[in-house]
Amino acid sequence: MTDPHLRRIPVNLAPSSQPPRPAPSGLTREVTGVMAALFLYAFANGLFGTLVALYAVALKLPHAISGVIIAAFSVGFLLGALLAPWWIARHGQRLVLALCAAGLALSAFPHPFLDSALVWIPIRVASGLFSAGIIVATDSWINLTTPNATRGRMVGLGLAIQWIATGGAQFLLLPDLTWKEGFWLVAALLLLTPATLVGARSPGAVAGSVTRPAVGFLWRTLPASLTAAFFNGLIVTAFLGMLPLWGVEMGLSRAELAVAIAGSLLLGGALQWPFARLSDRVSRRASLLFSLTLAVVSGAVLTGMAPGQAGLTTLTVLFAAATLQIYPVAVALANDHVTGERMVAVSSALTLANGLGMIVGPLLAGVVLGSLGPAGLVGVVTGLLLLLAGAYTLFDRASLQDGQSLSDRAKMVGVTPGAQFEEGDPMAARRS
Repeated sequence: MTDPHLRRIPVNLAPSSQPPRPAPSGLTREVTGVMAALFLYAFANGLFGTLVALYAVALKLPHAISGVIIAAFSVGFLLGALLAPWWIARHGQRLVLALCAAGLALSAFPHPFLDSALVWIPIRVASGLFSAGIIVATDSWINLTTPNATRGRMVGLGLAIQWIATGGAQFLLLPDLTWKEGFWLVAALLLLTPATLVGARSPGAVAGSVTRPAVGFLWRTLPASLTAAFFNGLIVTAFLGMLPLWGVEMGLSRAELAVAIAGSLLLGGALQWPFARLSDRVSRRASLLFSLTLAVVSGAVLTGMAPGQAGLTTLTVLFAAATLQIYPVAVALANDHVTGERMVAVSSALTLANGLGMIVGPLLAGVVLGSLGPAGLVGVVTGLLLLLAGAYTLFDRASLQDGQSLSDRAKMVGVTPGAQFEEGDPMAARRS
């Protein structure tokens, strides 16, 4: 049955907006173009975020103010997650992605001329809004054209491309790179992003698509997925988002810091594929809990390390890379159990939950870093990882069906998106 509480709007059903059949392998021409767009976006945005953090350090802003500036991006990200389903229903993924890439490029231009945190905040809100539009458009595009049998790997591949591109961007942080050159390079790369989608057919929105983020639907039916998305935003921004400031506190030079950030993202990207295969072949829960175990163990060791100690960079890279394996599980689990009409709304809901975590993360990290120091920040993030492990297991096992949790049921090879549950509701089989 259709949820009467979710607002719907008319959708343009011209032939170009009709969703294509799910591809057997997932790597269609359209998905390949989307992956290329993700690479350019992530490369540019990765350089953008690090430049903002380092510029804040150069201006000698307090940690708490730096946390507010980083959180401002997350506020915009939240707004973008709310608006993106409506944009996509009206205009399709390709146009939304192109316009948001152009908007994000424009937000990068004025940064070299600003030295006031008050001016930075609204610009960072705009940057977050456009970034969320890009993420929801690409996520829903991939999920609408990928069957369950390969969804974990396609989502993992997309995230691997993002993290590897973001990591590679850090190598552009050369000592002689000026602020103007850095921010304007970001803008140029973002303006090139839509070119990867020339000739690609956007799946658009399915007839009767839900145009509000399906937060209530996910909380009633898949709370484990929503919880993992929220904690991902919280944990990743609390550590990786504040890594430039944390690195300065630990005595890392600009070159060492670039290596630590790049190494974290490159390893995080490289690990996406094996963890995605584990997610598809065994279960979503096994993949998540294995990555959380790796993160908790490395985080516990990192907490006790002193600035300049041997192995510091290696442990930092391992710890950060392990935390980057959380979000693919949330995305794959949710989209395993929804129909096409809900996929854009579900992508938006996960982005929204992730964005809420992204707001809390830097604010919490700024306070912790200022009061407890760098060791305290790692300790708090490690504690959050343990909390996520407990919460995910609790919610996942609470949704048992036929003796299996939803994470175990997610490995349904050969099933097209949403086909296994009436109206995309994973509890429908239980009620019948």
